Amino acid sequence: MARAGWSYWAQPLPPYFSDAEYYDAAARSLASGEGYSVLLTPEGFRPGGSATAFFPPGYSLYLSAAYRLLGSTVASGRAANILAGALTVPLVYLIGRRLFTPTHGLLAAAGAAVLPSLIFWTPVLLSETFFTFVFAAAVLLVLLTLGEDGRLSIRSAALAGLVVGLAALVRGQALVLLPVALLWWRLSGADTRSSLGAS
Repeated sequence: MARAGWSYWAQPLPPYFSDAEYYDAAARSLASGEGYSVLLTPEGFRPGGSATAFFPPGYSLYLSAAYRLLGSTVASGRAANILAGALTVPLVYLIGRRLFTPTHGLLAAAGAAVLPSLIFWTPVLLSETFFTFVFAAAVLLVLLTLGEDGRLSIRSAALAGLVVGLAALVRGQALVLLPVALLWWRLSGADTRSSLGAS
């Protein structure tokens, strides 16, 4: 509710030649079937033009799905961000519950629900809101790779690796989760040998 209310009240437009305008233009290109491309004009970034790799494509791909469903408008992009921001809250709860207790999970989720920085960036067409969602999903999946018996699930690890890869397509910083996962398994005493043998 807080994210939707703020987005409805603020309604910022992407400034000229900004990252937000770039993501929007690339998403419009993808939604219209022109591929991951952006056209640089004197008026700013526009759909079309040459293929680009200036930014990772993950966020523009996400926006393009919203544009296909709801129309290629900034309002559709804001709606996509509201969805990603809202879905981040239950993920934070599950992470807190997995690491500590359900009470810790609820407190963490409540904090994520009302944290001003997470709310204020929601209506802006930048990758932070979507990346926070995908990164939280990747963290949760890494935590769930270990079963109650301490054994490492190869299937869960493969799924976690897939989501980390998807997060890296939004922002490359997601790759930090790979060494963190190895450290988590090490500190948790994961039985990796029997897991590999069972696979």
